[in-house]
Amino acid sequence: MLGYSYAKRFTSLSHIILGFGIGIAQLAHGWAVTGKLNPIPLMLWLVVMLWIGGFDIIYALQDVDFDSEAGLFSIPKKLGKSRPLTVSRLMHFTLIVC
Repeated sequence: MLGYSYAKRFTSLSHIILGFGIGIAQLAHGWAVTGKLNPIPLMLWLVVMLWIGGFDIIYALQDVDFDSEAGLFSIPKKLGKSRPLTVSRLMHFTLIVC
């Protein structure tokens, strides 16, 4: 989770990193309980990563001007104000398919 704040300084994929950090709890829990990596916790990790990442992209639309002024990276800053919504929709569609 600490990587998210620093990731905004280096990559536009910080939204995915946030989802990765929050979603990893599902994978770690499944691994801790069973002692092996099972497909269901792996799928839950993927779903949570896409869910959180997709919503963080929407949330980041509010910060486009600040990100530009501060030299931070984000998908909305990189793609503009309308295309990030398409990326978020694709992420949420993918999680529904999963």
